[in-house]
Amino acid sequence: MKISAVIITFNEAKNINRCLLSLQGIADEILVVDSNSTDDTVNICKEMGAKAVLHTFEGYGPQKQFAVDLAQYDMILSLDADEELSQELKISIEKVKTSGTEYAAYDFNRLNFYCGRPIRFCGWYPDCKIRMFNRKVCGWDMLSVHEVVEAPAGEETRHLKGDLNHYTYISEEQHYLKMRHYAELASIDLKKRNKKKMAMLIYLKTAFRFFNTFLIKLGLLDGIYGYKISLAGAKYVYWKYTLASKV
Repeated sequence: MKISAVIITFNEAKNINRCLLSLQGIADEILVVDSNSTDDTVNICKEMGAKAVLHTFEGYGPQKQFAVDLAQYDMILSLDADEELSQELKISIEKVKTSGTEYAAYDFNRLNFYCGRPIRFCGWYPDCKIRMFNRKVCGWDMLSVHEVVEAPAGEETRHLKGDLNHYTYISEEQHYLKMRHYAELASIDLKKRNKKKMAMLIYLKTAFRFFNTFLIKLGLLDGIYGYKISLAGAKYVYWKYTLASKV
């Protein structure tokens, strides 16, 4: 089995080196689709042996599927620039490559780091995701944000040991900026589904998001970081539905 690792980027010079290093010895091809970065992202990718293609950003789902379609091999390993394969996960993927048995999709846990600290609660772990799949069977949905890999019903998904390390936000400011960006994209999908009538529930949904993350999903056990994550998630919900309700 040969694997194409695909990554989408925009101004990821601070992250991409770590991501690419983790793919060495695992990926038979590394393809980066860049949304016209203004930093050194593309040059770093080329220097590290990755193929870089420029493509105007279309939303996370469409952009990732564009990268999948350009890949050389059918088995896709899709990573974000701020992610890296843990050593245990690399070993699991290597065993898959040499086993001779191929599944339509493989999922694994994602360990999210916030301001340098691993988050074990808030609904952030184990955060299991399908990230390796046969593109003849599976593919990304077309959502602008919170995109997922779609696997047909009946197709078996195998779970691999090891974490995908995700270095989410290095500061609260970065977190809020990203949540605002995600809210703007998510509001587009809400409008397409005629969800404007839900505007009257904005405050209820916002409050529920905070208490669901902080109490039900035990974010309080992550201390001050759990509180900050819960609050940012609530603001994301407020922004999303407020923007979607605007004409």
